[in-house]
Amino acid sequence: MKDPHKLKIVASDKSSFEIWLDEKQIHYVKEYELKKVEKGNLVELTLKLLVTYPNQESNQ
Repeated sequence: MKDPHKLKIVASDKSSFEIWLDEKQIHYVKEYELKKVEKGNLVELTLKLLVTYPNQESNQ
């Protein structure tokens, strides 16, 4: 297994946060969830983001 990503979560204030993976900020995160895994100091990270998705007309 390659080295896992380095995760950093910073509370901006009581209702907002910043998520950083490998020193790069992940923008527009609405929610996140951390689940402990059985190996060492690892967690599984699930993110919920809003993204724009191209409609089929723009793919042509």
